[in-house]
Amino acid sequence: MRGVMDTAKSVIETCKPYLGGLVNMVNDAMPRVVDPENAYWLYKGELPSFRRVVVGTGDILSTIHPNYLLVAFVFLFVFLVLYIKMKYPFWNQIPALHIYDWHRRFVYSEMPYIVHLLPKKTKYYESSLVNTKLFSDRTFDEKMEIAKLLQNSYFPSDRVFCSVQFNDLEAQFAGAVVSTFNQIEEDIVLLSEGDNIMEKVEKVERTKTVRKIEGVASSRKILFAFSSRKSEERIIVQEQAALLDYICFRRDSASPMKYRKLFHTHEYNSRKIWIDRNIMLFKKEVELCDAIVPLVEYDSFTFYLRHTIQPAKLPSTFQIIRIQKEHTQHLHDFTERIASLKDDIGFRVSITAEIGDLIHLLQTNQMYAYALRGPDIDTGARFSTIYAMYFFRNAHMKYEDLEGGDTLHSVAAFCNTNNVDLFFTGYLWAMREARTSLSGKETKMVMIDDIGHQRGIAQRWIATHDVILKTRCAYYFSNFILPRSPYKAEEVNILV
Repeated sequence: MRGVMDTAKSVIETCKPYLGGLVNMVNDAMPRVVDPENAYWLYKGELPSFRRVVVGTGDILSTIHPNYLLVAFVFLFVFLVLYIKMKYPFWNQIPALHIYDWHRRFVYSEMPYIVHLLPKKTKYYESSLVNTKLFSDRTFDEKMEIAKLLQNSYFPSDRVFCSVQFNDLEAQFAGAVVSTFNQIEEDIVLLSEGDNIMEKVEKVERTKTVRKIEGVASSRKILFAFSSRKSEERIIVQEQAALLDYICFRRDSASPMKYRKLFHTHEYNSRKIWIDRNIMLFKKEVELCDAIVPLVEYDSFTFYLRHTIQPAKLPSTFQIIRIQKEHTQHLHDFTERIASLKDDIGFRVSITAEIGDLIHLLQTNQMYAYALRGPDIDTGARFSTIYAMYFFRNAHMKYEDLEGGDTLHSVAAFCNTNNVDLFFTGYLWAMREARTSLSGKETKMVMIDDIGHQRGIAQRWIATHDVILKTRCAYYFSNFILPRSPYKAEEVNILV
């Protein structure tokens, strides 16, 4: 006991020069008779300065043996590692920018980089139940079963179902890599009977049969571009990547562990097939990933349109044209100049599907693109300049109890004019055309992503329409680090 008291006295004597009268604060703050009027502030001495506190803390730590400090830091480090592994058992093993990767966010430059050039397996890799191959290599029966699985289980609500048909699947999955999580059962076939039980056991054949597909995941090819500015120099980084498009399980067999195994196995196997694509982009909605820093977060708004859209007339020198089999040169110009970030229009990040896939989606009515063109400012030539472009997708989301319940998804836009009213009027005309093209009659449900150049559109639309659903969305990278993530929604262009 005497040793403890001596140590305490030694610490007090060491701290006394730096803390001033604080060593007597307890005695000063607890008089025998408390004055109620001054009870809110009993200490009347001088408060220590920040420098005194820092120096005093350093002197206190200097009295502790270095071995004890080392042990304390080791225990703290081990505790943090165990805490991260227990809280994020799956995402901790995904190569990405985690929320606790402070060294990557503040030590590294803002230039992006790939984590692993070769894919690595984890304990979530499933070799026996997951089968990965190109969609074109799958049988007709497999494709039909995948389509039925998406129709029945992709959306969790009974009121909303996925309306994707076989032809839609063929159009969307052209060139895609698809992984299936299979339910496999083992059959035991007796080849011949023996004289005793031992011979019977030796003459049996075990066969494994795929009974049904429980889950599916698919990836498509995309292009990534990043713009950075150092002093007066503008640097552009471009990479090939893959987009995790669908991931879904049957409702009666879904579990977090199965999703994790399918996610990781699909990523690993697809990188083996596409050896030139080491990056995967994936999207989460509603329940975002709390372990990984997102590339971008934004809101998606859903509206119910009761009435026909009646936009104001465009000036006679402007017109809306649809990009499908004709006018594809405008799409090529968009991907080569805007999506690649060669033209500086305010985007820091741009992600687009490959030009061949975009044209295929447009020609199969999976996507609708419109351009607002008008006169050239310099020459005055009619309809020779693109002032805006608008992109819509068939969301394959159908509300069962609504007539015309198909959903049109407004995914991206490009504004090339300072006239905001002209840009918005062109959008209304494009939406009107797309609503009719989707189902032959005006669809009632519209989704608008509040991202990129659509931010102004979404805010103006909200001012005049009631939002029936607001969904928080985010995109994440796997095996790819952008140290300054997340980026503002208006700085990101995504067309996939």
